[in-house]
Amino acid sequence: MFTFILFRKAVKIAYYEKKINEDLHAKMANPSPANLRDYCLIRLAQGIPIADRLVFEDYYNPTCKYPSLEKAILHAELGRLKSLQHFILGKTKDPDETIVKLLAILINFEPRPYSARDWQVAPMNPYKQDLPPKKDSPRLRQQPEDTPQSGHRRDSYATIAEAEENKNTTQARKSYVLGATGLILLFALAQYMLHLRKQSSHKHKKNNNQQV
Repeated sequence: MFTFILFRKAVKIAYYEKKINEDLHAKMANPSPANLRDYCLIRLAQGIPIADRLVFEDYYNPTCKYPSLEKAILHAELGRLKSLQHFILGKTKDPDETIVKLLAILINFEPRPYSARDWQVAPMNPYKQDLPPKKDSPRLRQQPEDTPQSGHRRDSYATIAEAEENKNTTQARKSYVLGATGLILLFALAQYMLHLRKQSSHKHKKNNNQQV
């Protein structure tokens, strides 16, 4: 789903922006599995909305094994938190949606909870590209330019997503060309070695015939 890809990239960008600006809790700035688990307990103790709590339940207590969410987090194996750590560190490119939503809660990302409507990019009208809206337009008054609902950030995230897709495609093509070139060189080398062997065998037979 393209809208969730935009949301995922926006959450990741927001994390690193907060980290650069030193606007993260120390445990989130150093996202080891233990620190991530501990900070989840901190966020839970601070009080979270029902929608955020459901994400916590889905990640830590999906089968309702524990009587409380706090106990579920306390008893969570640290290996389970590696999925969240790997997403933060960029080791996982396509994580489960719950992991992305969990990170959004931990860094207090907005808008959340995720809704596809918040991340829909309106198609461009080529006949109206050069016609800016009027200053008195109700659309401008209701949706400031720097709000996510206006589409400004969504368009930016869409551009980032498209640029990354193009980058991946280019890298894939380069890998294919290099791989094909390598195979051609190996084939040519094999043919050359076969030719040398034939020449050596021919000389050896010729020498034997002369000795006889």
